Amino acid sequence: MTRTGKLVLVATLVLYLAGAANDSQPAYTFASALLGILLATYVLSRLAASGLQVLRASVPECVMADSASPLRIWLANAALIAKPRARLSFRLVSLFFEDTAAESSFRVPPLPPRLRVNLEVPLFVPWRGKWRIVDLRLEGSDPLGLFQRRERTVEPMQFLAIPPYWLELPVSWSALLAPATRLMMTAERTELGEYRTVREYTPGDDIRHVHWRATAHRGKLSVKEYDRPREIQAQVWLVPVGQDGVMVPDAELAVSIAATLAHTFARAPMPTVLRALGLPPDIQGPGEGELFWRQLVSALAEVPYVPGGDVTRQVANWSYHVPPGATVYLVSNSIEALVSMVDVQSSYSQAITILAGADRSGLLRPQVTIREYNAIPAALAELAQTQVRKVVPYGV
Repeated sequence: MTRTGKLVLVATLVLYLAGAANDSQPAYTFASALLGILLATYVLSRLAASGLQVLRASVPECVMADSASPLRIWLANAALIAKPRARLSFRLVSLFFEDTAAESSFRVPPLPPRLRVNLEVPLFVPWRGKWRIVDLRLEGSDPLGLFQRRERTVEPMQFLAIPPYWLELPVSWSALLAPATRLMMTAERTELGEYRTVREYTPGDDIRHVHWRATAHRGKLSVKEYDRPREIQAQVWLVPVGQDGVMVPDAELAVSIAATLAHTFARAPMPTVLRALGLPPDIQGPGEGELFWRQLVSALAEVPYVPGGDVTRQVANWSYHVPPGATVYLVSNSIEALVSMVDVQSSYSQAITILAGADRSGLLRPQVTIREYNAIPAALAELAQTQVRKVVPYGV
């Protein structure tokens, strides 16, 4: 019984007692009417969900946070009458952040008798990490909302939410490279490695690498693919600072920025490295392509926070694996962490610092400051224009 139903029941008892004490016929009449309403709504609430069954429910093993994903539910109406007032409810519980849960409820469309349907419900996951769907059940109610009957729950389902990132940027991936890396990419073919294959042209490719025979045969502009030397790669250093288990919006923004950069370079394809404390070493790279990116972003979904801003000791060994021709992005939501990373690779001049959130310190002036997720494409586009103005190599 809902709160409204309890109030109606109390009112019925009060009227009945008042009628009994004063021998008042109107009080008896009102009490009888309310009692009849309670009985009718109780029967309707039982009929609303009885016979309905949740046969099966499924959710993708991996979804993107901060976006809608499909939750598929198979329902059956085994009753002899239609079910117009049933609702489906469940709870989302985070296994990565503490005290993070969300309730969801929606009305099931009227189901004719003896019918099975497949429903697709939008599932909105606010943050990355592992999540669990619990207490998935059908609820029956009456038109007045006085009673609520819950049917048997479905077994909990667990899935992984990857951090949100931008699939497309308004600039080419090569414009985001440091000037020295861009110059190395325009070197003679003998310095870039052996010929590998032919692929479709993407913005930023050198026009001197166009494979004209393949272009004529396929009807699409195609370029030659070469093995890039080890010196040409993109590295992203990520340090999200916060208390472990407590969601920090600026730290999550830093993770999204790093994921956007890593996805842009890995898809190029460009040998990509993503450094983060807690990220398995065999996942960090260098690597490229769709398979590498899927493994990387799945591991990035559970990267923990770093409790302090001074991370010099933790990231000291990262600088040992930076080749001279690499572009390095330093991403964090803490000025202190950025200062530590800059100090670690102070002899390396191609590092680009990105601060996620507001700048509250004068210790360092980052090259890029991004305060919200929707500002990532514009901020990176502005950065790319700055990088291009420094040097514009032929064909890139």
